[in-house]
Amino acid sequence: MLSLAEIRLSSKGAWDLFLNRPLDLTFFDVSISGFWRSFQLIVPIMLFYVIVTFSDYELTRVELTHQALPEFADFATAGYLALVVDWFLFPLVLMPFAGMLGIADRYVTFVVLRNWSQFLMALIVTPLFAAFYFGLIGSSLHLLGLLTIVFVFLRYRYIVTRAALECSFGLAASLVALEFVLGMVIGEAIARLYGIGV
Repeated sequence: MLSLAEIRLSSKGAWDLFLNRPLDLTFFDVSISGFWRSFQLIVPIMLFYVIVTFSDYELTRVELTHQALPEFADFATAGYLALVVDWFLFPLVLMPFAGMLGIADRYVTFVVLRNWSQFLMALIVTPLFAAFYFGLIGSSLHLLGLLTIVFVFLRYRYIVTRAALECSFGLAASLVALEFVLGMVIGEAIARLYGIGV
């Protein structure tokens, strides 16, 4: 079980990486136990995702002026399913190729840092969704903020990947691109499964 001390320390380490400071592994538990515990972060992320779901549904309502609005239950289920599948699938896909890519000895460290960085990203982005949902910003400003965050977070994922794996620019960029595309494909496939955005 994740302790408050571990959450505080690992979030600090993730924040330092966000600021592009040198990686300090003393902030993270990169043991096998720490590896498995880091997956528990999906629970608080799912709690943050409540406001993301309501905000996305409101944005969908605004944007779909000539189409039928999907049922909220289907919309929320598809969103949460995509979130959970994306959370677990990329580490599973990468695992059998770690040896071939020469990153087997850093795989556990990478996944731990990846999970904690995802947690930090959820903390950072949730206020933007909340601001839109509660009417503090309009849809145009919200979309601009989301576009900006995509670029910021892709850069952050690159920093995390290269620091964790101690790999080349090309490999780090390729892994970031692979995870991003995989997440998009998962989201689109599940949305279509529930008849959303078709």
